[in-house]
Amino acid sequence: MTLQQMEYVLAVDRFRHFAKAAEHCRVTQPTLSAMIQKLEEELGTKIFDRGQQPVLSDVCRSLGHIPGS
Repeated sequence: MTLQQMEYVLAVDRFRHFAKAAEHCRVTQPTLSAMIQKLEEELGTKIFDRGQQPVLSDVCRSLGHIPGS
């Protein structure tokens, strides 16, 4: 995991939207998405549910991060 990937994960968590997170990080949405996907592959689990609004997965909840807390 790189600091850049962590920044992207935190931005998606904060903005709850991949495009808005990418804009905040000053990268394109495909770049941000690809970096998060690469991290998910590295960890062997999904971090985000890619529904209409990204929601943290059970993995993040089990690490103690619950959105809005």
